[in-house]
Amino acid sequence: LQHLKEKKAFVCKCTNEESEVDLCSGGCEDLKPEEYRRLKESKEKFVIRLKKPNDDIRYDDVIKGSITTTADEIDSFVIVQTDGTPTYNFACAADDMMSNISYIIRDEKHLSNTARQIHIKNLLSYDNETTYAHIPTVLSDSEEEIPSVKSLFEQGFIPDAILNYLLLLGNEKTPKEIFTLPDAIEWFDLEKISTSEVKFEMDKLHFINREHIKMMDDRKLSTLFGFADVEIGKLAKLYLEECSTTNELQEKIHTIFSPKEFSGELEKEMT
Repeated sequence: LQHLKEKKAFVCKCTNEESEVDLCSGGCEDLKPEEYRRLKESKEKFVIRLKKPNDDIRYDDVIKGSITTTADEIDSFVIVQTDGTPTYNFACAADDMMSNISYIIRDEKHLSNTARQIHIKNLLSYDNETTYAHIPTVLSDSEEEIPSVKSLFEQGFIPDAILNYLLLLGNEKTPKEIFTLPDAIEWFDLEKISTSEVKFEMDKLHFINREHIKMMDDRKLSTLFGFADVEIGKLAKLYLEECSTTNELQEKIHTIFSPKEFSGELEKEMT
C-alpha cells in the first residue's frame, strides 16, 4: 500500500498466472484513479508490480565478487499476486528486514532474486548492510534427487559425516579429508569456496560415513544398537568392510543377538 501511495508500485492486469515474471505491456503504469476503480468493480484479476529501478543494482558477493544486475533485467516484477498474497521475493525481503538479517548464504540460482530483493529494500529506505554469499549449485551424480539431511539420518548416516561431506563440497583444498566441526572451524573460509557447480556423490558420502564410524567411541557406537558395551561397538566395526551406515550395522548386530528358533534334528543339542 505504501508503495502504491508513493507511486513506487502500480496495479497491473497483464497476468494470466500468479507469477513474478509475467511481463507488463507497459500501459498499466499510467492507469488513472478512475480506471483503477473500474478495474476493481469489474472484479477482473490484477497484480501489484514494483516499478523497475532507475539504475542498475550493484553489490559485492563474498564468493562471486562484484555483481551487477541491469534495471532491464529486474524490470517491473510482481510483489502481490491476484489472490492478495505476497510473492516470494517481497515476502523474503520483508522477513529479512523485520528480522534484521545481516548475512545471507544461499544457492547461486538466487542471484536474480537477490537483485530484486535489494530493490525492494532500497525503495523502503532500508539501509542496514546485508552481506551476500552465493554458493555453487549442487548437482546429483545420478538421476535421483539429492537427499535431504533428514533422509540421510534415516538411512543411517551420522551427523559428523554429513557435516564433513557438505563442507567438502566446493572446497577443493582442505588440510585433510576426514574432519569434525571443531577441526573445520580452524580452517574453513567461505571466500575460498569454488565458484563452479559441484556434484553430490553418494559413494563419497558412504566412504566418509564409514571413516567417522571407525573413529567413534566403541561404547557410544554400541548405544546406537540398544547396548552400552565396548565389545559390542568393537564387534560392529568388524563389519565396516561391507557396511557403511548404522542401519546396515544394525542389521548385522540384530542378526547376532536376536532370539533364535531351533527345531529339527539338533533341537535338543541347541537348547
